[in-house]
Amino acid sequence: MYDPDLQTFRLFLTVHDLGNITRAAERSNIAVSAVTKRLQDLEAHYHVRLFDRQPRGVRPTAAGDALAHDIRDLLARLDRLKGTMSEFAEGIRGHVRVHASASNILENLAEAIAEFARTNPLIRIEVHEAMSWSIVRDVLDGRADIGLISASIEIPPSLTVHAYRTDQLVAVLPRNHLLAQFKTLEFDQLLDYEHVGIGANSALTVQLEEAAAMANRSIRYSYRVVSCEVARTMVGAGLGITVLPNEMVSPYEEASSICGIPLSDPWARRELRICVREDIPLTVPASLFLSLLQQRAKHLGKS
Repeated sequence: MYDPDLQTFRLFLTVHDLGNITRAAERSNIAVSAVTKRLQDLEAHYHVRLFDRQPRGVRPTAAGDALAHDIRDLLARLDRLKGTMSEFAEGIRGHVRVHASASNILENLAEAIAEFARTNPLIRIEVHEAMSWSIVRDVLDGRADIGLISASIEIPPSLTVHAYRTDQLVAVLPRNHLLAQFKTLEFDQLLDYEHVGIGANSALTVQLEEAAAMANRSIRYSYRVVSCEVARTMVGAGLGITVLPNEMVSPYEEASSICGIPLSDPWARRELRICVREDIPLTVPASLFLSLLQQRAKHLGKS
């Protein structure tokens, strides 16, 4: 059974590009008769005419153009495969652009990067903090390789989404607050008090304001700040209350004058997700980091 080899494909592309068998033979340092024979074998194999013979050369048919397109794609994939294997042979190096929401960075991403760096010292992870809606756009536009988002926002069909982990939202209160005595709270109970808002357009702020609107109420802000750290400090000083993921509160409770009370509302248990481009394969470094994130997600899910 005849199967075209890579040399035949490359000869075909040379003829396709030059439009002349004789010139293609000269460039490839092979006899004209040998080039002609390979072209004939290709046409016989695919049962279609690939070139129209003309007095001063050849012109590709529609089938010839289609074959040239697919052969170029095949050769490009083979080049990528060669590069991938070389990276493994020589020690993988490169960089990965990760865009993540603040809660993802503070809760788990930093530890993941540290673990990854220990086993992949030649790969640099570039982290950029952004809002979830912006992260989706960054991945879609190719400005980020991997996006970690923390909101239930719409994902375009050209992105692939992987489950990452979950987090629990808690009410952050001064220890002497009237609500601090409860084991759990409903978000509606918090709306009687002034809040310290964190970023007017953050995914969490939007989520909380939507929840308030569903209850036909609104959030009263005493202050608006730009970071979770400042918000915790403001709450500790008695300047309001706020809502944050538990892992951004519990490590600071013992050394500060705040406490975190879990919210019982169903939406307060959030699904954190990873998104990547579907149409463009990840680089080897990005694939390795994605694999680590998924492994850690499975481990956290079992713990």
